[in-house]
Amino acid sequence: MDRFDPEQLTEESNARLNESAQRDPRACPWGLFAWGDAPPACGGGVGAFQWFATLEELMEFITDWSAAGYLTFDDEEDWHQQQLRLRSLAKHWHENPAATLIELNQELKGLLQIDWIGTYQDLKSADNAFGRRIQEAFAEDQAVPESKAIDMTDVASQQPSETEEAFVAFLSTYGF
Repeated sequence: MDRFDPEQLTEESNARLNESAQRDPRACPWGLFAWGDAPPACGGGVGAFQWFATLEELMEFITDWSAAGYLTFDDEEDWHQQQLRLRSLAKHWHENPAATLIELNQELKGLLQIDWIGTYQDLKSADNAFGRRIQEAFAEDQAVPESKAIDMTDVASQQPSETEEAFVAFLSTYGF
Protein backbone atom coordinates (compact mmCIF):
# COMPACT_ATOMS: atom_id res chain seq x y z
CA MET A 1 0.00 0.00 0.00
CA ASP A 2 1.44 3.34 -1.05
CA ARG A 3 -0.95 5.47 0.96
CA PHE A 4 -2.58 4.20 4.15
CA ASP A 5 -6.13 3.11 3.43
CA PRO A 6 -8.00 1.30 6.25
CA GLU A 7 -10.43 -0.39 3.85
CA GLN A 8 -7.62 -1.61 1.62
CA LEU A 9 -5.75 -2.89 4.69
CA THR A 10 -8.78 -4.87 5.83
CA GLU A 11 -9.38 -6.21 2.32
CA GLU A 12 -5.73 -7.27 1.98
CA SER A 13 -5.81 -8.96 5.37
CA ASN A 14 -9.00 -10.84 4.52
CA ALA A 15 -7.59 -11.87 1.13
CA ARG A 16 -4.47 -13.26 2.84
CA LEU A 17 -6.61 -15.01 5.44
CA ASN A 18 -8.79 -16.63 2.76
CA GLU A 19 -5.85 -17.57 0.56
CA SER A 20 -3.91 -19.21 3.39
CA ALA A 21 -7.00 -21.11 4.54
CA GLN A 22 -7.36 -22.65 1.08
CA ARG A 23 -3.78 -23.90 0.78
CA ASP A 24 -2.98 -27.58 0.90
CA PRO A 25 -1.07 -28.35 4.11
CA ARG A 26 1.01 -30.93 2.27
CA ALA A 27 2.44 -28.16 0.08
CA CYS A 28 2.46 -25.44 2.75
CA PRO A 29 3.29 -27.41 5.91
CA TRP A 30 3.40 -24.66 8.55
CA GLY A 31 0.01 -23.97 10.02
CA LEU A 32 -1.97 -22.26 12.67
CA PHE A 33 -5.51 -22.62 13.91
CA ALA A 34 -7.14 -19.39 15.06
CA TRP A 35 -10.66 -18.24 15.79
CA GLY A 36 -12.39 -14.89 16.06
CA ASP A 37 -12.41 -13.66 19.67
CA ALA A 38 -15.66 -11.71 19.60
CA PRO A 39 -19.22 -12.46 20.73
CA PRO A 40 -20.93 -15.09 18.53
CA ALA A 41 -23.36 -12.47 17.19
CA CYS A 42 -20.34 -10.61 15.80
CA GLY A 43 -18.85 -13.71 14.17
CA GLY A 44 -16.73 -14.77 17.12
CA GLY A 45 -15.88 -18.37 17.75
CA VAL A 46 -15.49 -19.24 14.07
CA GLY A 47 -12.06 -20.65 13.38
CA ALA A 48 -9.93 -21.91 10.54
CA PHE A 49 -6.56 -23.36 9.74
CA GLN A 50 -4.11 -21.18 7.83
CA TRP A 51 -1.19 -22.80 5.96
CA PHE A 52 2.18 -21.31 5.00
CA ALA A 53 5.35 -22.49 3.27
CA THR A 54 7.60 -21.47 6.16
CA LEU A 55 7.42 -20.55 9.83
CA GLU A 56 8.67 -17.08 8.89
CA GLU A 57 5.76 -16.59 6.48
CA LEU A 58 3.34 -17.77 9.18
CA MET A 59 4.79 -15.34 11.74
CA GLU A 60 4.64 -12.50 9.20
CA PHE A 61 0.94 -13.23 8.71
CA ILE A 62 0.35 -13.10 12.47
CA THR A 63 2.38 -9.95 13.05
CA ASP A 64 1.55 -7.94 9.93
CA TRP A 65 -1.92 -9.01 8.82
CA SER A 66 -3.98 -11.01 11.32
CA ALA A 67 -5.19 -8.11 13.49
CA ALA A 68 -6.33 -6.10 10.46
CA GLY A 69 -8.76 -8.88 9.59
CA TYR A 70 -10.59 -8.31 12.85
CA LEU A 71 -10.12 -4.61 13.59
CA THR A 72 -10.31 -1.52 11.43
CA PHE A 73 -7.24 0.62 11.93
CA ASP A 74 -8.32 4.17 11.13
CA ASP A 75 -4.91 5.50 12.09
CA GLU A 76 -1.76 4.25 10.36
CA GLU A 77 0.30 4.77 13.51
CA ASP A 78 -2.05 2.49 15.51
CA TRP A 79 -1.62 -0.25 12.91
CA HIS A 80 2.18 0.10 12.90
CA GLN A 81 2.30 0.04 16.71
CA GLN A 82 0.24 -3.18 16.71
CA GLN A 83 2.66 -4.70 14.19
CA LEU A 84 5.67 -3.68 16.28
CA ARG A 85 4.20 -5.19 19.46
CA LEU A 86 3.40 -8.45 17.69
CA ARG A 87 6.81 -8.59 15.99
CA SER A 88 8.51 -8.04 19.32
CA LEU A 89 6.67 -11.04 20.76
CA ALA A 90 7.05 -13.28 17.71
CA LYS A 91 10.82 -12.96 17.62
CA HIS A 92 10.94 -15.13 20.77
CA TRP A 93 9.17 -18.08 19.13
CA HIS A 94 12.28 -20.24 18.78
CA GLU A 95 13.26 -19.66 22.42
CA ASN A 96 9.91 -20.58 23.97
CA PRO A 97 6.99 -21.36 21.64
CA ALA A 98 4.44 -21.99 24.42
CA ALA A 99 5.15 -18.71 26.22
CA THR A 100 5.22 -16.81 22.93
CA LEU A 101 1.83 -18.19 21.93
CA ILE A 102 0.37 -17.07 25.27
CA GLU A 103 1.82 -13.58 24.81
CA LEU A 104 0.57 -13.32 21.22
CA ASN A 105 -2.90 -14.31 22.38
CA GLN A 106 -2.81 -11.72 25.16
CA GLU A 107 -1.94 -9.04 22.60
CA LEU A 108 -4.65 -10.25 20.20
CA LYS A 109 -7.37 -10.65 22.86
CA GLY A 110 -10.71 -9.42 21.59
CA LEU A 111 -9.61 -9.90 17.98
CA LEU A 112 -8.51 -13.47 17.47
CA GLN A 113 -7.01 -16.30 19.47
CA ILE A 114 -4.52 -18.86 18.20
CA ASP A 115 -5.01 -22.41 19.49
CA TRP A 116 -2.14 -24.04 17.64
CA ILE A 117 0.98 -23.31 15.61
CA GLY A 118 2.95 -26.18 14.13
CA THR A 119 3.52 -28.33 11.10
CA TYR A 120 1.12 -30.55 9.23
CA GLN A 121 3.31 -33.48 10.23
CA ASP A 122 2.87 -32.52 13.91
CA LEU A 123 -0.89 -32.43 13.40
CA LYS A 124 -0.91 -35.82 11.69
CA SER A 125 1.19 -37.45 14.38
CA ALA A 126 -1.11 -36.19 17.16
CA ASP A 127 1.79 -35.95 19.60
CA ASN A 128 0.10 -32.99 21.28
CA ALA A 129 -3.29 -32.24 22.84
CA PHE A 130 -4.48 -30.12 19.92
CA GLY A 131 -3.48 -32.80 17.40
CA ARG A 132 -5.32 -35.45 19.41
CA ARG A 133 -8.42 -33.23 19.52
CA ILE A 134 -8.30 -32.83 15.73
CA GLN A 135 -7.80 -36.58 15.22
CA GLU A 136 -10.79 -37.32 17.47
CA ALA A 137 -12.96 -34.78 15.63
CA PHE A 138 -11.86 -36.28 12.31
CA ALA A 139 -12.78 -39.79 13.45
CA GLU A 140 -16.17 -38.54 14.62
CA ASP A 141 -16.68 -36.70 11.31
CA GLN A 142 -15.95 -39.90 9.42
CA ALA A 143 -18.76 -41.59 11.41
CA VAL A 144 -16.50 -44.32 12.68
CA PRO A 145 -18.01 -46.32 15.53
CA GLU A 146 -16.16 -45.84 18.81
CA SER A 147 -15.22 -49.52 18.80
CA LYS A 148 -13.36 -49.11 15.50
CA ALA A 149 -10.88 -46.27 15.35
CA ILE A 150 -9.60 -44.85 12.08
CA ASP A 151 -6.17 -46.16 11.19
CA MET A 152 -4.29 -42.89 11.45
CA THR A 153 -1.13 -44.54 10.20
CA ASP A 154 -2.55 -43.84 6.74
CA VAL A 155 -2.70 -40.16 7.59
CA ALA A 156 0.71 -40.21 9.27
CA SER A 157 2.41 -42.01 6.38
CA GLN A 158 4.23 -40.23 3.58
CA GLN A 159 2.04 -41.84 0.93
CA PRO A 160 -1.23 -40.08 0.05
CA SER A 161 -4.25 -42.22 0.79
CA GLU A 162 -8.00 -41.86 0.79
CA THR A 163 -7.79 -41.33 4.53
CA GLU A 164 -5.27 -38.51 4.14
CA GLU A 165 -7.32 -36.89 1.38
CA ALA A 166 -10.33 -37.01 3.70
CA PHE A 167 -8.21 -35.59 6.54
CA VAL A 168 -7.04 -32.64 4.42
CA ALA A 169 -10.64 -31.97 3.33
CA PHE A 170 -11.74 -32.14 6.97
CA LEU A 171 -9.08 -29.59 8.00
CA SER A 172 -10.31 -27.16 5.34
CA THR A 173 -13.73 -26.95 7.02
CA TYR A 174 -12.84 -27.51 10.67
CA GLY A 175 -13.91 -24.61 12.88
CA PHE A 176 -16.69 -23.25 10.69
